[in-house]
Amino acid sequence: MPYDSNGNYTLPTIYQAKPATTIRTEQHNTPFEDVQSALNQVLLRNGATPATANWNMASNRIINLADGTTDTDAASVGQLKKYLPLAGGILTSDTTISGLTSWSTTGNYSSFGLILSGQNGNKVSLRQHELTNSYVDLAIEVDGYSGANGYFSFRNDGTFWSGSTQFADRTWANNTFQPKGDYQPAGNYQPAGNYQAAGDYATNTALTNGLATKQNAGDYATNTALNNGLSAKVDLSTYNSDFSTSDVRVTNLPYNQREVSFNVQITSQGQYVPFPEAFSGVPVSIIVSDSGNGETTDAWPCCARQASWTAAGCNVYIGSGHVPRQVSIVAKGPR
Repeated sequence: MPYDSNGNYTLPTIYQAKPATTIRTEQHNTPFEDVQSALNQVLLRNGATPATANWNMASNRIINLADGTTDTDAASVGQLKKYLPLAGGILTSDTTISGLTSWSTTGNYSSFGLILSGQNGNKVSLRQHELTNSYVDLAIEVDGYSGANGYFSFRNDGTFWSGSTQFADRTWANNTFQPKGDYQPAGNYQPAGNYQAAGDYATNTALTNGLATKQNAGDYATNTALNNGLSAKVDLSTYNSDFSTSDVRVTNLPYNQREVSFNVQITSQGQYVPFPEAFSGVPVSIIVSDSGNGETTDAWPCCARQASWTAAGCNVYIGSGHVPRQVSIVAKGPR
């Protein structure tokens, strides 16, 4: 049949009717018979006429197929992948199985129901193992690195096995966690009676004789003597209360003395500097030193003459060409 590359049917020019020509029967009927045959052999593109026989694609594919929506529709490869992500027979994405009542792996007496595979050949398998007319068990096998495998199974007779060795039975959940045999003989952990027999330890007489060469009572200072010796001393609570401060720059000293030590920035000649905490009287000494100025010693700060000192502070002098300047001040005086 004369189809073009798009699958359209066209009449050969020999069949076309032309003006002022006679249409003969063999010229008129044959092309319409061809058209009738063509329509009977191919599907209409709008799908109005269903196919009545198999459609031979000759190893070609049907492409650009939409996803099916009903049970009788064809499904595309992409649609199948959504429901069955089984590339190479292996699930390639998370899958939830709801309402599973039976996982059958019939055909072998020892069958793997579930295998969890890890890296480098590591795997954990859950399987059924059956010895005909004898027992059936649920086995868990762990295959790890370097061929180190663990095998644990629970048999239907209530026993627990590691490989071919039984290590426990159902009584472990009832009264004992030990293998067959006793960790100790039946009975008490100790014989009836005392923990020791009479005479095994030193008697009172032996202990008294052993102390004969020891120092007698009274050779040490008595409580009265100790109390008298401490009567003029300060107890710990008074000591802590007397010397502790809340300012790290202030240190309370014995004999009602106080020391303050701090840093201050001098910005002008003769600047008045207050102490962190005032003394109860004029300080007995004030030391001013240069600090934190790039390790230079080109300035010698000093305090004003002693006659101008006060309990609350002092004036600091430094060459006007050396301000601003950080200095350290240490002063000691009465609390």
